Amino acid sequence: GTTTPLQAAVLLPVSVRADVVHLLLADPASTSGDDVNAQDTRGRTALHTAVEHETTDVIPLLLRAGADPRLVDAAGICPSDLTTSAEVRDLLAGSDSEYEEEHTRVRRRTRRRSGRSENGINDATWSVGTPPKRRRLADDVTKACVRKENHVRDEQRRRDSINGWLLELRSILPVSPERQARLKKTEVLQQTVLYIQTLQHTVAELRNRVDTPTPITAHCDTIFRGLTRFDEDLRNEYMELARARELIATSQRRTEEMMNVLGYQVHNLMSKMKEKVRVSEGSFAGRIAERDGFVVPQPLRPRVGSDSITLNVGGYQFETTLATLLRVPDSWLAGMFTGRVASKRNGDGSYFIDRDGTYFHLILNFLRDGRLIVPLGFRDHAQLLHEAEFYRLDDLRRELLPYVS
Repeated sequence: GTTTPLQAAVLLPVSVRADVVHLLLADPASTSGDDVNAQDTRGRTALHTAVEHETTDVIPLLLRAGADPRLVDAAGICPSDLTTSAEVRDLLAGSDSEYEEEHTRVRRRTRRRSGRSENGINDATWSVGTPPKRRRLADDVTKACVRKENHVRDEQRRRDSINGWLLELRSILPVSPERQARLKKTEVLQQTVLYIQTLQHTVAELRNRVDTPTPITAHCDTIFRGLTRFDEDLRNEYMELARARELIATSQRRTEEMMNVLGYQVHNLMSKMKEKVRVSEGSFAGRIAERDGFVVPQPLRPRVGSDSITLNVGGYQFETTLATLLRVPDSWLAGMFTGRVASKRNGDGSYFIDRDGTYFHLILNFLRDGRLIVPLGFRDHAQLLHEAEFYRLDDLRRELLPYVS
């Protein structure tokens, strides 16, 4: 098969994996003659497989059984190159210093079983005839061999990388496949340098061609400049059209404002004419009544010696002075006390006005101060404008028109 029994045991489910590996390590005969460092057809050991699949429950068992963490496979890969797990790397790093001692103990156990060492010397001869200095020398030789193996592995990786780059360079060279197959490494590098120089020369020629003006490019430049000027003219015309639209909109607003003012003036003139007609009709009716022997009703006057006047506007009581009510001579309130408007006095001496008194205090404040003062957030400008029109307060009406329109 392509795998050893230990490698197959490493890939078992986690519930039985550790027990099977322990059983195989405890009974070497059951592994069909393979030891813990037995390699498959790819040169990989059970430790390679365990590290690649990160089976952290099996790795310590293999290391304690003498698995070599520095043994490389056919591709020159050691177990530590097959993982990025910090835990697995720590297990392998901790086993490096312990491997020599464990490996020495395993070799001693093997020699004791056979009664001979690997070089034909039994344990007694080795223990008696080998001084400590020779043992240290043997350890140094082992470490040097390991370093040499690592160096050889690194050099092999470097050569593989160089060969890969050379294969890629060979594949892009503008030569036939048969010629590519016969090229050596130095020839590949020489052909690559020549190919790069050729490409640089071609790029330089293309740049010169692009930078050198031709009749076609000059004609294209002329067309482009003409299109640019045409685009600028279109932009200018568009801006002029936008300004014309803005002027038209401004003229329309001003026309509407003038129409509003003109309509207000016409309305005011019509009101004054109607008032004059009513006054004329009243004067004419008074003369007719005097001629026929009737008494013309006189306008209501406040009580003699009293400056304050009480008004009852729709149930709201307001107290003011006669001078305030007569401040606008053409108003409806002034007409109550000049005979132009019929008025009625209640039993308590107040003058009754059959209007809504909700906003009458704003009208009184306008008569007192000469300007409109409304509370913050006031929104009933239309209703107040209606009351101002009834009381014929033209100045107040002009102040309210912008809020309503």
